[in-house]
Amino acid sequence: MSGYLLVALACIYAPILLASDGPGPEILAFSSFAVQQDHDHWANSTNLICESSDSPFLPPSSEDLIYKFDQVDLKSTPQPFRDGFFKSTCFVNPIDNDPADFCIFVNPTVNRGQGIVILAPEKEFEQSLAEGLELSDDLPNLDTIEVVDMPEKGGKGAVAARDIQVGEDVALMRPVALVPLGHAVWSTSFGQSVRRQTIDHLPLRTRAEVARLHGEGRNEDQFISNLIDVNTFNSEISKFNPLGAVMVDASL
Repeated sequence: MSGYLLVALACIYAPILLASDGPGPEILAFSSFAVQQDHDHWANSTNLICESSDSPFLPPSSEDLIYKFDQVDLKSTPQPFRDGFFKSTCFVNPIDNDPADFCIFVNPTVNRGQGIVILAPEKEFEQSLAEGLELSDDLPNLDTIEVVDMPEKGGKGAVAARDIQVGEDVALMRPVALVPLGHAVWSTSFGQSVRRQTIDHLPLRTRAEVARLHGEGRNEDQFISNLIDVNTFNSEISKFNPLGAVMVDASL
């Protein structure tokens, strides 16, 4: 396979294009709702959240990592939303003339168990689902790429699993996280905490994969926020709020 690796990112309406950047207006958090008696419903649907992993590709524990992926404690119990998604904490921009609340939505079972978490305005996300945005079905595995040990790279790497023809799709994948771009809040300690809380909603194995991506920071919040800045691709679920997509497989 020569020159470059063409990855077909068939996960949302528009193609995922460039590395993300940039911060915008501050947001304040409020609890979306009190914890109700749906804990068992949530727990039964998210057994991957606490499942231990014996995969040789994942770190056995977070002992030597900045992000303690195996020590997550969610602050609220996500409630059933729609299309397999649960709704968790929400955040609002108080200085906007028409403030839109950003909420954490998670489906922990899609992506072959990797799950997906989305931080987006509720109305826009719900409208996108109503208009046909499909994130609940798994995409086909094209068996074109395999992950192998690459000590010279300091970890893992992706190589072709077979001969790939010119113009052939190499992979179809969905992101494990979609987070808004262009808000100055991400450079604040509050915004960094929001980003880390968003990633906290992913299943344990996926958090372990995220934890090994490149990032810098003195604490978990700084590390996750920086990791998102350097490991996301631009995308959107509406024309109003561009989102950064975290792709753990594409980041190898």
